[in-house]
Amino acid sequence: MGGSTTVTGVNHPDDTDDETRTYHADGALKTAVRGAGQPNEVRWEYQYNNRRLPTEARIHIGGESSAMNWTY
Repeated sequence: MGGSTTVTGVNHPDDTDDETRTYHADGALKTAVRGAGQPNEVRWEYQYNNRRLPTEARIHIGGESSAMNWTY
């Protein structure tokens, strides 16, 4: 990504749950997690088409999930 800095985690100094992020090889966001391993964990997962446009964003909270989908 041309020398840009990619954020892979945020460590909050207070009681706010920490965040972690993973990326595809091309730099597109793959997952974002807040409170990993905790009962209140929130996980976002992202999928893209071959043009790297987003096709799905899915959120998981406590055993439930919901998705937003895009078509082009």
